[in-house]
Amino acid sequence: MKTIELMRKENTKNVLTPRQQSLVAIASFEAKGDIRNLETALNKAFDKGFTLNELKEIFCHLYSYTGFPRALNGLSALQRVLADRLAKGLTCEEGRMASPLPYDFDALKEGTKVQTSLFGNDDYPFVPAMDYYLKAHLFGDVFANDLLEHKERELLTISALASINGLEIQLTGHLEGAQNKGMTKEEMYSYVQTLTDLGDEETAQRARKAVAEHFNGPNDK
Repeated sequence: MKTIELMRKENTKNVLTPRQQSLVAIASFEAKGDIRNLETALNKAFDKGFTLNELKEIFCHLYSYTGFPRALNGLSALQRVLADRLAKGLTCEEGRMASPLPYDFDALKEGTKVQTSLFGNDDYPFVPAMDYYLKAHLFGDVFANDLLEHKERELLTISALASINGLEIQLTGHLEGAQNKGMTKEEMYSYVQTLTDLGDEETAQRARKAVAEHFNGPNDK
């Protein structure tokens, strides 16, 4: 039996924590522009102990992969959820701010180290400006915010990428990055299961195929 079918039948136990499952849901709904379900996911995230500052940072991370418009729509949804919860007297802990960066922080230097830890030596000489933006801004400035762990950032990324048709190449690359940041095979199977449970089989199938190929090669259909 092919690996994808084995994933369907044998890997139904979800080993992701409730926090990780919330990250998958928020990223997927944000990437698809599904605001109604995103607001539901944000409410559940507050109930699971996410702080307001952590939720804000999720969208600051996602904009690099889904664009400013989706991220800004997500932040607007967060504002509505926050206002509604406060009106109802529900918990909305603000949480700590990100730790301050060292005075001599070098975004390009640090971002190059982070990018290398994710993907190895991964330069983009075709467009040097884009290479700089990736290293200095995304992997430097954005990843330096310690409200989210690097493993959590990669889980957000693969959840968003699976939710957008045509980004399979980037999804494949970030599955490697997620594994390099400590995401296990069982957690990747559970990431697929979480996407399946969200009810979008097309998204789940993209993730399922990418994970199967990541561990078993592209001939495993």
